[in-house]
Amino acid sequence: MLCLLCDLTIATLKNATAKRHYENIHKDHKYAKLEGEARKNALAKLKSQKSKQQQTFSIVQEHGNRATEATFKIALILGKSGKPNSDIETLKACLIKAVSYMDPDKLDKYKQLPLSRRTITDRQHELATNNFKSNEELFALATLKGKTRGCDILAAFKEKICQTQLQLKNLVSICSDGAPFMRGKNKRFIAFLKKELPDPDCLITFHCILHQQSLCAKAATLDDTLKKVIGIVNYIRANSLRHRQFRNLLQSDEETYFVDLPYYSKVRWLSQGLVLQKLLELRKQIKEFFTSQKEICELSNPEFCRDAAFLCDLMTKHNMLNISLQGKTKSIYEMWQQNQAFKKKLVFLKDVITKSNLSAEHFPELTKIILEQKSEKRLENNDISRYETVLDSLIAEFNDRFKDFEEHNETLKLAFQPHIVEISTAPEYSQMELIELSEDSILKSLFDNKKDPLEIWKTAVEYPKLRQIARRLLSCFGTTYCCESTFSHMIFIKFCLRS
Repeated sequence: MLCLLCDLTIATLKNATAKRHYENIHKDHKYAKLEGEARKNALAKLKSQKSKQQQTFSIVQEHGNRATEATFKIALILGKSGKPNSDIETLKACLIKAVSYMDPDKLDKYKQLPLSRRTITDRQHELATNNFKSNEELFALATLKGKTRGCDILAAFKEKICQTQLQLKNLVSICSDGAPFMRGKNKRFIAFLKKELPDPDCLITFHCILHQQSLCAKAATLDDTLKKVIGIVNYIRANSLRHRQFRNLLQSDEETYFVDLPYYSKVRWLSQGLVLQKLLELRKQIKEFFTSQKEICELSNPEFCRDAAFLCDLMTKHNMLNISLQGKTKSIYEMWQQNQAFKKKLVFLKDVITKSNLSAEHFPELTKIILEQKSEKRLENNDISRYETVLDSLIAEFNDRFKDFEEHNETLKLAFQPHIVEISTAPEYSQMELIELSEDSILKSLFDNKKDPLEIWKTAVEYPKLRQIARRLLSCFGTTYCCESTFSHMIFIKFCLRS
């Protein structure tokens, strides 16, 4: 809030604050005695003066912005035409001479244009380096009031595009959460959007890697093990008295004083692994508590303990993958490679299970439980071959859900590993440059050393067609993490108990 009398900015937008400011500072002002129409006219006059003052500053700023934009456009034209930058002085002289005859009143504006050889050189350098600047930020939020059909989402999307004066033809890819109204073939958002594009085949569409990875984790089921785990947790946590008694039991030991058993949440990506890990960590205390409550605990069953330990080891690895995929500025190819590596790990773990070659390195909890049961002579049936079916289902789920990434794998290599792309399968307009790049040992070494692709392509100006492909692919989002984290932040700041 800005005071029209003293130009002081008032911190809070409240009537009481404005009134206090007026009575303390402007109580004896000449306008204080005005009433009725005279007071309204004085207020209108003050608003008009302030508006004109602000317009003067905005006009000057706008003129400066337009002048800067003009120098960038001229620098681009000179660069594309291959003309030397020294020609800019002759060009400016011609421009001023033409304006002096056609519009003499604006001659001073054109004389102030920063068109020097050094300026044009700086502008061209900035244009060259900024071509590969990647920024990840939240573009806009739109509320759907009513139906959430594909056409409704498209209308809201186009409205936001128009507000910011962006062009649909520059859209490279879409990463969605995989909902049916987003990814359907005919009457869904992406299908409608492709009809609006001049070249719909160039649009790359992905299902969020994080969502798919979390959905794959749900395929790791072992009979009703998870259901029994949830039953144990709910028995303790659902009743406040039992939960307090269990907490008192944990606080009797210094090692578990600050520990508790978390609830299981189906929608939280890391919940299953964390609950299983904590359940096994507190299994002795849980069995002791169930005994005190005169209840039978599933943790007394050796087979259930082994199943829970196996799922815990598997879900812990899933959680590590999920955490590595989270965060901003993650390249889509890097995340895809992490998923491929995890799939190979699953194949390796299956081979370990098949050969019954368990180790604490690969299955720490399962190995610990088996050794513990051996020492207590409770190991009756140590058949772990049935865990192979769990790993088989996980591998099949990964293969099925990441089909769309398999389709774009060779295309993504053009930006991240162009030196290993099969030239015959690459787009025809890039094949000659790929052949040249295959003999460029310096550039290949940069890719082999896993340098930032953005920095590599900034300097690789001798490959304009490959740079154009890379520019598009490097701007692709692999996950909807930016949106998901925004929603989580909004939930936190709108929490009813937050002060």
